[in-house]
Amino acid sequence: MAATTATPTTLGVATRVAAAGGAHSAVTLGPLLVATDASESADPAFVAARLLAERLRARVNVLAVFEPTPIYLPPPELLALPIDFDAGAIEVLRQRAGQQFRKVVGETADWPVEVYTGDPAPTV
Repeated sequence: MAATTATPTTLGVATRVAAAGGAHSAVTLGPLLVATDASESADPAFVAARLLAERLRARVNVLAVFEPTPIYLPPPELLALPIDFDAGAIEVLRQRAGQQFRKVVGETADWPVEVYTGDPAPTV
């Protein structure tokens, strides 16, 4: 699961401000989204996001997706799983993603880290 991106999102996209008396315009993009699996192979996406954020003066949001492991049981058996069965793993992923961006980008970056549960590709 090494697919990682640093992509400008479309939230708040394309606010064009015409310069007085000229044909130049400035474009303001919404926040950048860095999707990570918290592996070392995702580090370059954080570098790209930092550079883009500085150049575009954009905010950055970090997203990690927790893909739960399916549990297969024979039909007559019922297993009662605690409600927070995956909560520990989700929190570990959140901490790893936070540590990753602070290691690559720096301690001063204030990028929110969100963890969603689901299939990574459609969730991102």
